[in-house]
Amino acid sequence: MPRKSKYERVLNKREMVIENYKHQKRLKETFSKMETVTIYDSRGEVEKVGKVIQIIGDKILVQFPWYKETFTHHELYENYLKKQRAEKRKAEKKSSKQKTSAY
Repeated sequence: MPRKSKYERVLNKREMVIENYKHQKRLKETFSKMETVTIYDSRGEVEKVGKVIQIIGDKILVQFPWYKETFTHHELYENYLKKQRAEKRKAEKKSSKQKTSAY
């Protein structure tokens, strides 16, 4: 595989930076509209729910029943992805059970 020229590498890096910036901007817009935040555990179960108090730049201050905690947009996005992966695993388990019961 031929090595890319320096010009191509710089262009690719610039495109990646622009895509990352657009992704961060979308996250910021999405999370700035949120009023409540739900934190999930690794199984996709609700661990805790809190109310958004304040958004300062990249940080979101959340009031839980007994304490306050600060999250970044990226941490909340990772939490959302954790929920999606857990739901996908549950759906796969369910479909595999249905396939085995069909035999």
